[in-house]
Amino acid sequence: MGVIVESDRVSAVLIGAFNPSIFHPSWLALNDLISSESLDAAELQVSHPDLSRFDANFMSFEVQKSRVIIGCEADKDGLVFDMVRSIFGELLTHSPVWRIGINRSFEILCGTEEKRNELGKRMAPQSAWGKWGEEIASAQGTKHGGMQRLTMRQIPRHDGREGHFQADLRPGSSSQDLIRLDFNSDLVAGKEESVEGALKATNLIEECWQLDLAKAKEVSNEIVEIIEGL
Repeated sequence: MGVIVESDRVSAVLIGAFNPSIFHPSWLALNDLISSESLDAAELQVSHPDLSRFDANFMSFEVQKSRVIIGCEADKDGLVFDMVRSIFGELLTHSPVWRIGINRSFEILCGTEEKRNELGKRMAPQSAWGKWGEEIASAQGTKHGGMQRLTMRQIPRHDGREGHFQADLRPGSSSQDLIRLDFNSDLVAGKEESVEGALKATNLIEECWQLDLAKAKEVSNEIVEIIEGL
C-alpha cells in the first residue's frame, strides 16, 4: 500500500472583534451568499451570543467574539475565498480584524506503521536526546514512544510580509499509519488597539490566498516524497 493523501482541507481564520449572533445560515441567504437550496440543507449546531457554528454550502463556519473560521475541502477553496471577501469586504467592512490565517491541513496515510515511525525518526532523531533517546528507541512491544509533535516556523515569511508561515506534524489517531500535517500562514493586518475595519485583512487574503495554499501543498508534497523513499 502506497502513500495516500486521505484528507486535504483549507480554512480562513480572522482574528478581531465579531458578533456571533448575526452569523447564521438564514443571514447568509438573506444577503445572497448562499442559495435557498443551501439554506434548506444547512446544519446548525450552535447559535448563541458567544458562539455560532454551522455547515452550509460545503463550508463549515465557526464564529466566536474574537475569531472567525470558515473552512472547506481544498478542491472547493474558492468558496471560502469568495465568502470571506463578500462578508468582510462588502457587508461587515467595519468589523475590526487585526490578524488573519490562511490554513491548510492534510491527513496522510504512510502505507505502514513502520514508515510512519521512520518518518518520526527522520524528523526528530532520537539520538539527539542522549541516553533518554536510547531508552525511547529500545522500547519493545506494541506501545512505544517517539515524536509526538514537531513545529517548524518560517520568519521572515517567504513573501516578506509581517507574520510567519508554520507547519505542524504529528501522528494521527484514527490509524496506525496516519500523520496529520497542518500549515498556518499567519499575516498581520494591523494593531489590535488601532486597526480600523476589515479591508486591510481582506486585501491580504486576496493577495496571499492562492500563493500560501500552494506553498502548503508544495511542502506537503516534499513530505510525501520523503515517506515514499523510506
